[in-house]
Formats: sequence, C-alpha cells, structure tokens
Amino acid sequence: MVWQKKYADAEPLLNSLIKERPNELVLVELLADVYSWQKQYDKATKLYKRLLSKNYNPKNIEFKLAEDLRFSGKDEEAVKFYKKYLGLI
Repeated sequence: MVWQKKYADAEPLLNSLIKERPNELVLVELLADVYSWQKQYDKATKLYKRLLSKNYNPKNIEFKLAEDLRFSGKDEEAVKFYKKYLGLI
C-alpha cells in the first residue's frame, strides 16, 4: 500500500503492526515516513525523535527529522538536526 501511495490505507495497518511488534523500529520509521509524505509533520517528528532516542539509524533519521521540522516552519530546531547530521555538533 505504501509503495502505491495509498498512505491513508497503510497508516492503520502500520499502527496495528507496531502495536504487535513495538521493537521492529523499521515499522516505526515507515509510519513516520507515511506521516511525513502526508504532510503530518508533527506526528512524523514525534516518531523520528522516538527512533533517535533508541539510536536507530541516526544519520538517516536526523536528516528526515530536520527536513520535517523545516517543512513545518520550525527552522531553529531544524538547523540543530541538520548540524547533527553534518557532524557539526
């Protein structure tokens, strides 16, 4: 569904899978991506931060988080994550 851009259909399925398998962080990342692609940046940001707190794929997640923050107008926070991504802090 996700790859067919049927995000609204994929969202409840992913949420259900995450409840069953909360430690499969790849599912959390995919759900965060779905939220981001639907421009639901606050939901995506929350999940990306959760992934970072678990040290899951930090470089990739730092960039995605920075992008979502930028798109949602939270530029100062976005800069912080861009700098982390670039290794400047």
